[in-house]
Amino acid sequence: GPETPSETTGPPAAMQDVVYSVTGEGRALSIMYIGSGGLLQTEFNVALPWSKQVSLAKSPTHPANVTIVNFGYDVTCTVTVAGVQVSRRVGVGLTICDARAG
Repeated sequence: GPETPSETTGPPAAMQDVVYSVTGEGRALSIMYIGSGGLLQTEFNVALPWSKQVSLAKSPTHPANVTIVNFGYDVTCTVTVAGVQVSRRVGVGLTICDARAG
């Protein structure tokens, strides 16, 4: 069917709580995530474990995403949307949890 334009802002009901979580040892070089308002945020030299709650529009254009860059240790990232874990990955180096990819 026809898509609604992504610029359309709906009522507050169109927002959903997203929680990003990264567990592991030591520090991550950087953690990049889609923050409130659909804006890309980056934090550097992050002590783990780390988590962040944001409010995102229910939009397929900017799905929840958290990307971790680290060396030496496995990290586990999860993305929880409206209380449901939608993505979980374990990795080292570059680890990406994307609500779209599962």
